[in-house]
Amino acid sequence: MKTLLTTSCLLVVALIVGAENVQSQPKNPTIGKIASEVAVQKQTYDPSYRPKLFLSLPNHLHNPDGMTYCKKTDKIFLNVPNFNNLDANLKKGNHEGGYLVRIDPKTAAFEVVLEYPILEETGQTGPMGLAFGPDGNLYVCDTQWFHSNKHKSRMLRVIMKDGKPTGEVQVVATGTKVSNAVLWLDDKMLVTDTYLELEGYYGTGGLWMFTKEEALTAGKDGVPTIVLEPDGKDKRLVVIEPVIKERAFLPGGADGLTVDSKGVVYFCNFGDGAIYAITFDATNKATSRKIFQHDNIQCCDGMMYDPRTNKMYIADSQLNAVHAMTPWEEGKSVVLETIWANGDTDGADGGLDSPCEVLIIGDKLYVANFDSTADTFVNTKHDAPHTISVITLK
Repeated sequence: MKTLLTTSCLLVVALIVGAENVQSQPKNPTIGKIASEVAVQKQTYDPSYRPKLFLSLPNHLHNPDGMTYCKKTDKIFLNVPNFNNLDANLKKGNHEGGYLVRIDPKTAAFEVVLEYPILEETGQTGPMGLAFGPDGNLYVCDTQWFHSNKHKSRMLRVIMKDGKPTGEVQVVATGTKVSNAVLWLDDKMLVTDTYLELEGYYGTGGLWMFTKEEALTAGKDGVPTIVLEPDGKDKRLVVIEPVIKERAFLPGGADGLTVDSKGVVYFCNFGDGAIYAITFDATNKATSRKIFQHDNIQCCDGMMYDPRTNKMYIADSQLNAVHAMTPWEEGKSVVLETIWANGDTDGADGGLDSPCEVLIIGDKLYVANFDSTADTFVNTKHDAPHTISVITLK
């Protein structure tokens, strides 16, 4: 299998308009006009981008995933769902719940600050994406899909005080399939859902939009938790996009989520390795545009925009790679480059080990290594150490 294409080329891709304020099961998206050309830069493997080992976690924290940064306290918050050691009944072993870890980016010192409360129906928890809300609390995607695919995943609110969780965790919303990444933008909270599993599709992912008011108030002070309608019927599911590329592993859709300096929202399509740009009008009506799908990206997971370099950085779980992409703008080319990719590794040397999430602080790009495997992945086994890599950006 090719792990990286090294030939410069131009790729013309189609514009795909996604579902908007979906009330019922969507039809297949329609192919529209050509959106732009994607200029793919030749990979030169600048040695200054070689990842270094930032942090090695103990065995009971073996699945580093979602990360966010608290500027006020200068701390990284990391979610560890511990999915990699499930037994035949899709249960975790003892002392392998879901954890919130606080990390000092200067010293790599860390501490577990919260064990997430389980969902009683499954006895499990799966914290993945997380972001600070305008109220100073953490909003967390609790992914229950690996334990039950019956719309049991949740959005949680972790109450924070003085830079640490108080221990109180509130349920904002229930009824997602795989709530994965969360992003606060102006008057709304956006959440990707990776496996909508809609009838008639090989795979689908989507984007949920909650108003600021409902997201900040649901599940506390007597306000009921939001219960989402299933099967694409809820009006909060504002974008639905299919997964086209058939694979042996799960046909996951919408995954990583970020926003550029002009307010354009982007999400990764995990299974297709495609990137979508989402724009909202004054009424919060969403339009989805497929920016590109190219062999240089096989399986995009977490992503983050960096205003300093004006690029999106994307974790490619399949190719053990991190890519960079310039922002999308109507009528202009998007430049895509791979800044690093490596072969199969356990990550002890800082190498990328099925990377799933990126976080940028200053000129440092932190990469969480999920260490997952599939028949097409460069990574061949889940093993210690359990690591976060760091790359210095120019």
